Amino acid sequence: MRKIFVLLAWLCAAVSAQAQIHLSVNKPKPSHLLYSPLVVEVRIANNTGRQLHLGDVDGQSWLRFLIKRGNGAIVRPTYNFSQPELVLEPGQGVEFGFDLTPFYNIREMGNYKLIAVVKMAGVQGDLISNSVDFSVVTGQKLWSRQQGMPGSDEVRTFSLISFFDGQDSQVFAQIESERENLVFLCLPLGNYMATSKPEAELEAGSYWHLLFRSAPGFYLYLKTDMEGKVIERRTLSSAVSIPRLMPGPNGYAVVGGTDPSQERGETLSGTQPPEFMRPGGVSELDEEKPSGKKKKKS
Repeated sequence: MRKIFVLLAWLCAAVSAQAQIHLSVNKPKPSHLLYSPLVVEVRIANNTGRQLHLGDVDGQSWLRFLIKRGNGAIVRPTYNFSQPELVLEPGQGVEFGFDLTPFYNIREMGNYKLIAVVKMAGVQGDLISNSVDFSVVTGQKLWSRQQGMPGSDEVRTFSLISFFDGQDSQVFAQIESERENLVFLCLPLGNYMATSKPEAELEAGSYWHLLFRSAPGFYLYLKTDMEGKVIERRTLSSAVSIPRLMPGPNGYAVVGGTDPSQERGETLSGTQPPEFMRPGGVSELDEEKPSGKKKKKS
């Protein structure tokens, strides 16, 4: 009888702890560009009277996501990941973003449903968040060109893609290999105004130059390497003259426009490419951490 009482007391304590730990996810934007970063905001609040420690349980991440397509099919993880440990004091809460794209096989257009799941050592059952819906769609290709990679026979396709997320129009830089069925990069560059055509130029084996109108009276110029890593990023004003990409003795450069960032003391910034994806499904290597490529849908 004493053992039963102890077990019941432990179960009641576990249920009480779950009720006092609040897990929620903020609804992401209604639609996302296929292969682009898909960031969901996770919030955990510790309303218990004790310290809360979240760490791997039995070799599995304490945080995971259950994602379903519109037809009810489960979206499998691309490979296992481990979320960093988290310690919350009584009354403390934390909110963080998680990019689903490198870790989950979201490689098809359509509607999706998502919940977050947290597993805690010593607590029976899982913590379940609210459910959120989102969709994955394609954008409009503005510019595209194939380029051979230096030192190999590999050919990659470099593209600029515009996408309207329901609030703003953005332009994305995408690098892929159609032969290898891989997406190496789908990088959001910034807001885009379709009142003027974007410009893009490739310098064989070295740089990718991008120039487009980002706001009334302003253009955004980016220079990346052949892997899509941002080397230079500048905002240019068209108040005096409209900036243009022009060839020169040392490669392509921006001619015209003025640089207001010098007066405001801005510094260069840019989001770097994420880990690679396998849009076509899960292979035998999916249990291993990837090392630099993203597979497309077969």
